[in-house]
Amino acid sequence: MVSYLTYVKIAVVVIAVIVVLIIMMLYLKRFTKINKCPNCGVKDPQRVERDLFTSIFLFFYKVQSYRCHKCWQRYYLR
Repeated sequence: MVSYLTYVKIAVVVIAVIVVLIIMMLYLKRFTKINKCPNCGVKDPQRVERDLFTSIFLFFYKVQSYRCHKCWQRYYLR
């Protein structure tokens, strides 16, 4: 006969696995975002360095600068 404590342990493990899977999905979704150029719509832009003023100002907002391969427009994405 299985005790009540065994069912509780199984439930805790199942909930922990579900929480870990949800966290992994959210983490991977954050890094698999496809960036598109707002001007021409080309995917896979090139990361570029920011100038000093922009770097200091946008550091706290976690904004990254990109440049399009096709139209060479520079833009910023979170």
